[in-house]
Amino acid sequence: MTGALPAVLRTARLVLRPLGPADAGAVIATLGDLGTARWLRPVPHPFGAADFDDFLASAEPGRIWAITEPGPGPGPADDARFCGLVGLAPRLGYWLCPAARGRGLVQEAARAVLAAHFARGATAIESYYMLGNDASAAVLQGLGFVPTEVGTVHARALDADVPAQWMVLSAEDFAAHAP
Repeated sequence: MTGALPAVLRTARLVLRPLGPADAGAVIATLGDLGTARWLRPVPHPFGAADFDDFLASAEPGRIWAITEPGPGPGPADDARFCGLVGLAPRLGYWLCPAARGRGLVQEAARAVLAAHFARGATAIESYYMLGNDASAAVLQGLGFVPTEVGTVHARALDADVPAQWMVLSAEDFAAHAP
């Protein structure tokens, strides 16, 4: 499998769309918080406007998606609430804004991305979580990921190497964990 997936994906509750300049405030606020940034390997701390601009320049549609909840009105994306990000670049990665956590949104978004990934004939995808990040471990296990090995990753926000559980998801395991 090569190339990007669709730039827009939809689920029962979400619209996954390309990241844009209007998302800067929510991204900077969330990633500027060490409580979130500490769990995301490449994110510096503090995270500011220049960091967002650099990330936006590399956030290829069909590889990185803004997770949004449509608003109550009939309008387009202006009514949507930004909830976080999900990506396959090249591993599955994700994060949510604090107000969006605890409602199954990241698992729903990741499931849509993974379904599109496996629909293209892909055989497996990797991910990991930093040990101690129980919420991320639960997301990956709920999607069907299986542990492979414990290693280390460099957490830029902490400027430290931290232990991480590496995991892999096959198309068969993903299908077996479909709701």
